[in-house]
Amino acid sequence: MNRKEQVINTYSQGFNCTQSVLSVFSERFGIDLSAALKIGSAFGGGYAQTGKICGVITGALMVLGLKYPRLAPENEEQKERIYNLAADFIENFQQRNKNYTFCRDLLEYDVSTEEGRLSAKENNARKKCEKYVQDAVEILEEMFFRGYNEFNYRK
Repeated sequence: MNRKEQVINTYSQGFNCTQSVLSVFSERFGIDLSAALKIGSAFGGGYAQTGKICGVITGALMVLGLKYPRLAPENEEQKERIYNLAADFIENFQQRNKNYTFCRDLLEYDVSTEEGRLSAKENNARKKCEKYVQDAVEILEEMFFRGYNEFNYRK
């Protein structure tokens, strides 16, 4: 099963977007599945169901941090690298998704309210997120395949 299939499988089991994206890459970077699911637990619905930054983006930024960490506070090169990579991921995600980064915009439901969450559930809004989790995997794999020096890296 490839990562795009894995992320859909994980998401369809009921895990949130962050958990789904982080978990399909976690073991590659030394984090077991259980730990990845724990780490991503609170980030669903635009973190803690606030409707803000999509959990797909949160999970992807966590994955980028695992791949391209900043391990010393004085290492400005690593800091610049990860921030630029994060910005590149977000830009690419926005290009694919009407310039949106907020869960409430992507879902077209305000999940920060009980009414919005109920409407989203009744209308199976989670189905929309399958595209977003797949987008994240595609973008990350492209970034990893090409390497950060070649992926729109801003110097």
